[in-house]
Amino acid sequence: GLEAGRVLAADQSGKLHVLDASTGASVEQMSGWAPLARSHQGNKLAWIGESGQSVEILDRDAATKRASIPVAIDLSGEEAELDIVSMALSPSGDTVAVGTGDGRLVLIDTRGRRISRQRVISESVLWSLAFSPDGKQIAVGGSDSFVRVIGASQLEDVAFLSGHWNTVFSLDFSPDGATLVSAGRDGVMRFWNTGAWQETMALSRHAADLDPGVRVVAFDETGDRLYS
Repeated sequence: GLEAGRVLAADQSGKLHVLDASTGASVEQMSGWAPLARSHQGNKLAWIGESGQSVEILDRDAATKRASIPVAIDLSGEEAELDIVSMALSPSGDTVAVGTGDGRLVLIDTRGRRISRQRVISESVLWSLAFSPDGKQIAVGGSDSFVRVIGASQLEDVAFLSGHWNTVFSLDFSPDGATLVSAGRDGVMRFWNTGAWQETMALSRHAADLDPGVRVVAFDETGDRLYS
């Protein structure tokens, strides 16, 4: 695991570094790539492995602190390794959700360290994932401009949200789970009520003609502020 006083962070190129928390200086480069995913308790971290086809897990409570889990499935009798694009950890840290370049959503059991479920949900690249605060739903954004909400237990369809006109790069639920915000290349942040799954507001605060639009949206711990 990470030593006390150390922080794992990603640079603009997606490479991972261990930083000295007091100085911000890089003391070590880690193998693997962003995005970084963190459980709500902070006891687990996950990121993309060096090959781009595995998940690295750092679990401070496990006997084996770090593990590498290949994201490979059987296709027509042959094992195929999948290219990972996005990732999210469930609030409990028991499940890693992985989005792939071929539109597949893959769930990994972090305790058993194996793939538990997988399903093709789109023909687009799955650029963004977010778990609801109760861990029961996963919001998925892709290069087809749509947001899909999927049930985490059976990977069943819950909602299909349209409104963006380009790639959806980022998603986040409010801490109370009442609102989902989505954002992407079109420069618009859209807010959705998770009860009726209806759009309640849209903010165009980023220039849509400037690439890459909105790359990140995130609520603070109170839900009173949204950062982008």
